[in-house]
Formats: sequence, structure tokens, C-alpha cells
Amino acid sequence: MRIYFIGFLLLLPFLLIAQYPPAGGDTSQVAVDSIQLPPFQYRYFHPGNPGQVYVNVDTTLGNFFQDADPARRKKFNDLNTGNVGSMGISPLFEYKPLYGFNSGYRAYDDFNFTADSIRFYDSERPMADLYFSPIFGSQQNFVVGAEYGQKFSDGLAISLNYKRLSQSGFYQNQGTRTTNLAIAVRWASMAEKLDFVTGFISNTNNEQHNGGVDTAVVVRPSGQFRINVPVNLSDTKTRYDQQVYFLYSTLSLDGKPAAESRFAIGHKLDVKTGYANYYDVDLTAKTDTLFYNDYLIDTRGIRNRVSLTQWSNSFLLRSQWKKADGTLALVYDNFSLNDGVNQKSINDLTLRFDGKIAAGKTLDIFTRARVGLGANAGSFLAEGNTTITLGKLATIDGSVSFFNSQASWNQEYLALNTREVYNDPLNNVLGTRFSAGISLPWLGIHAGLSQQIMDNYVYRNGAALPVQHDGNVQITTATISQHWKWKSIHLESHAFWQRFNVDFIALPELYVKSNLYLERFFFRKNLLLRTGLEVKYIPDFVVPEFDGVTGTYYKGDQSYQDQYYSADFYILGKVSKFRIFFKFENIQEYLNNRLNYLAVFHPQFDNRMRLGFRWLLLD
Repeated sequence: MRIYFIGFLLLLPFLLIAQYPPAGGDTSQVAVDSIQLPPFQYRYFHPGNPGQVYVNVDTTLGNFFQDADPARRKKFNDLNTGNVGSMGISPLFEYKPLYGFNSGYRAYDDFNFTADSIRFYDSERPMADLYFSPIFGSQQNFVVGAEYGQKFSDGLAISLNYKRLSQSGFYQNQGTRTTNLAIAVRWASMAEKLDFVTGFISNTNNEQHNGGVDTAVVVRPSGQFRINVPVNLSDTKTRYDQQVYFLYSTLSLDGKPAAESRFAIGHKLDVKTGYANYYDVDLTAKTDTLFYNDYLIDTRGIRNRVSLTQWSNSFLLRSQWKKADGTLALVYDNFSLNDGVNQKSINDLTLRFDGKIAAGKTLDIFTRARVGLGANAGSFLAEGNTTITLGKLATIDGSVSFFNSQASWNQEYLALNTREVYNDPLNNVLGTRFSAGISLPWLGIHAGLSQQIMDNYVYRNGAALPVQHDGNVQITTATISQHWKWKSIHLESHAFWQRFNVDFIALPELYVKSNLYLERFFFRKNLLLRTGLEVKYIPDFVVPEFDGVTGTYYKGDQSYQDQYYSADFYILGKVSKFRIFFKFENIQEYLNNRLNYLAVFHPQFDNRMRLGFRWLLLD
């Protein structure tokens, strides 16, 4: 029966195309989607830079519309414990230099709103973008989001944003719940020479942790009994909470509107307050005591709470021309931290510069620099990027960066139950990164190669404790993306290969993600339909372990190895401004009894069906 069901899903696209045969010649191209843009296009900008205007492009059914989870809506899915909204890491090595203080508790950043994720639209037509995606047959597993924006004739504009993720999980003590809210108001006065933006953001991330399941019990077919599988932790939760208040102002110095001014000054005030909290109030089971290792300093329970308040003042000078623009800023940050043992006040002062030069239509040069002058003195970041466009033949890009990066707070200090677990100030990480890429539109290919070298790199050992490596770490990475089209048939793939000169980084060496789909119009071009199969494959790799106490992943002592492959079938449709998808996740489980792991002891979920709706409302 399972074989027949899989066969039906795979044949469905061809049955549909047979009823409506394709028309048109062959093409090979790189594109987000194959459909022309609609007549309505909204221009927008982010509060932090009103001079940088973007176009709200309709990507139709592209950009991984069928993926409701932000951790999957990208070229390479995050490695995580399985739940929508759970902490995760990128399978492709990423290192983000810190040129100022950072707590290190940033595991939910991809799910949260920031001031730079808010959009103000340059149109007096109101716009609402609504999104809802439940798991079929469940009221506790869903993703919902809404965005509303409008500009008024008197210079006032508003932006409202809401998002909620909720998933109960297949196993005990595994639920997640994320709630994000952002409200912002813009006011332009004096013929738009003075621009004010103020707003409020609330991000709340809740997650239950079970420490992994008893893998000896998890055998198929037993999907209906998942909730009864023994787990390692019984009453463990994480809650990250953050509120952001911001007030930005920009004043034109040449009489033009602030967004178009060649010379402008500005000020930004950001106030961020919140905490990261991990707690386990029941350590009665033997599995609890074995799970925590060096973190077990009190058998009554474990609590890690870090409260942080940040006041940030930025003073900016911006120059903007047709072929060049640049922004110089001096930023003062005050951080007040309390982890139950340490009460710290840190004062950072950072000089920032961002610039761009466009030489005709063929050459673009971007620069970015950060220099620490306060408590962050000695930290710096210098980046340069060049893009050369050779007509329709190719686009070549290259970049280089140098950095001296601070360690994060949770790499140097950890206090549990108001008792110090480790206190070990670390040296800065010194590194360089070189990269080059080429796009060939006529072949539908983009390829890239990068080399990164770092000294004093900080990693976590098999007991999840931070260690500073005495030597250099070298990472070589190659990536390739392609989008080929023949009539209504598309093949879109992304892959990377990466190699490390050390053995303490638990990330896959090879990752491939491919989408094969059919796309065409029906019913006099009123319905755009896409149906396809997405396959993800990782050959044998060391599966990382998850540490909920600090919100990090690391290579465990056991070095568990596994391979990962999954397949999802989907049907996507669009009528006017309404979009819908049906997605059958992990259909490969109909063909085998194998469980997938992207984190040790945390099986990825069973096959299921997810629905999704998105509706753009104008006026």
C-alpha cells in the first residue's frame, strides 16, 4: 500500500501536465521563479537606513515557500532536535566575529524580530500579508504570521508584525512556542527633511527539553506510541525573553528629503532588556544525573539565568550619491549583566564604517569596518567585497575579511544555581577569510570557494566545556547552486563541501539539497501550480550533541556517526495574491524503517502532512 501511495505522488505531476501539455521553448537560467513579476510592486526600507530602498518582489512560489519552519527556509536546513522553533546550528560552518560584548545566548536569533526586519512601505495603499501553516489534523502544531503596513499622506507610516510558532513534538517534554511582536511608527516632517522612527519589539522563545530519547525503544512501526518512549529529562525548560525599544532620527543637510539626501546626520537609540533562562527542577531520575556531567553541582535542580540590559547610542554621518554612498558611525554601548554570581557593567565604544562604490554597470565595491575603542579595544573587523558583471556572460565576486574577535560571555563564564562552574577569560580569536564566486546565468550555475584561518578558536569539548585551541583552525568550503529549466520541468539544487584541519568540529563534510518540480499555468493562466520532490542527503558524518544549558552544539565523547537522507513531496498553488501548499514530509519513511538524526539522541519526526496559506491583501 505504501509503494502505491508513493507512486501516486510521484506520478501526479506528470498526470497533470498530460492534461495541460506545456508550451514554449527550452531555457536554462538562474531565477528565483519562472513567472514575470506582477504589476504591483512595493518599495520599502528598514528603520536603520531610510536611504537604502528595496523592492518588494513577488517571488511567486520560490524561496522555499513550502517550508514553514524558518530553520528549513534556506539553502541548507539547520541541524536541530526536530521541532519547529528549536535551537539549531547551520550545517555549513559559520563564524560571526564579535567586535563588542555578546552574551552568546543567541540560539533563537533566526526566529526573532529585529529593527532591521521591520519594513516601511512607500505607498499609501495599505498592505497586509497573512500566513498560516498547521500540521494536518493537529491544533497544537502551527506557524502563523501577519504583517501590516501603510503610509499616510501627512508623512505618518505604521508597520505591524506578528509571528507565532507552536509545536508539541512527537515525544515527551519536547514542545516549543515562539511569539514575536513588532510595532513601529515613522513620521517625516519639514517636507520629509526630518525623519523619525520609533518602535517596540517583543521576542519570547519557550522550549521543553527531554535530553534525548531511549533509542533502543524507538523502533518501527510504533509512530502512534512515540509519546510513551522514555526520555532523559523530565521537567526541563528554556525561556529566552527580550524587549526592544528604539528611536531613530535622520536630518537632511542639503534640503532634500532625508531618504534621498546627499548629506545627512542621524542618531539611534536602542534599549534592549531581557534574559536567557534554563532550568531543570527535577533531578530525581538516574538519567538526569548522568546527563549533566560537570554541570551537576546541586542534585535539587539546575538553573542558568542570565539577565542583560543594553543601552546603545549611535551617532551617524551619511553621504549618498548616485555612484557611491557611505555611513560613518560612533556607537556607545552599555551592558548590564547579572548571572547570579557576576554583576557586570561593560562600556563598549565602536567606530563603524560602511561604504559602496559603483563604477559604471560592471563593478561594485563594498567595504565594512568595525574598530573597538572602549572595553572592546583591540577588537576589529575589516571587510571588502568586489563584484564584476560581465554582461549576460558572468558575474564574478570576491571578498576578503580580517578580524580580531572577542569571546562571548558564555564561553568565558557560567554560573548555575548562583555558583560558579567556570571562570576562564579567553584570548581574542584572530582570523582571515578569503572567498571567490562566479555566476553563469546561461548555465544556471553559481559556484563559490572560500578559505578561513583562525587562531585561538574556541570550541566545546566532549563534556560541553569551552576550550581555546592552541593552534590554527583552517576551513575550506566549496558551494554550488544551480537552477535548470526545460519547458515546465525545473531542477534546483544546492550543495556544499567543507573540510577542517581539526577533528573537534561536528559538522557534515558534504550536504546536498535538490528540488525537482513541474511548474505551469492552468485555467487561462489564473492558477499557477508547482508540484515536486525535495531530497536532502548527508553522507556519514559525526552527529553533534546538544547542550540546552548554554544553547550550543558540540562534538560529544562518543562521536556518533550517521547519514541523513529525507524526501518531501509538495504541491504549491497561486491564484492572484493567494498562495497555498500541501507538503508531505519525510515520505522516505514509507519505504524504510530508518530514523534520521541531526542531533544525538533526538530523532527527526515521522512523516506528516503540513498545509500552508499565504494571502496578500491590498487596500
